[in-house]
Amino acid sequence: MAIVLRIPGAFPREVWPRITLNLRELLAAPAGKVMTFSMTPLAISSTAIRALAADGASNRYLTPDPVTEYIRSHRLYS
Repeated sequence: MAIVLRIPGAFPREVWPRITLNLRELLAAPAGKVMTFSMTPLAISSTAIRALAADGASNRYLTPDPVTEYIRSHRLYS
């Protein structure tokens, strides 16, 4: 199963038959279908996230909660 951010021109023609917008179809065909979705890109970089962590500022909502907790608990970038 693959869920992919939709980028214009990102899919070669041979992938087109595997693209679906139906979640049930996606779940019924593991590793056989691709589902796309649109989202607003965030103007954030890994460098900025590391700088926030180094400054002791929160990176919540910029990374998944387990990543935020891992960075905090292992005192990465400090």
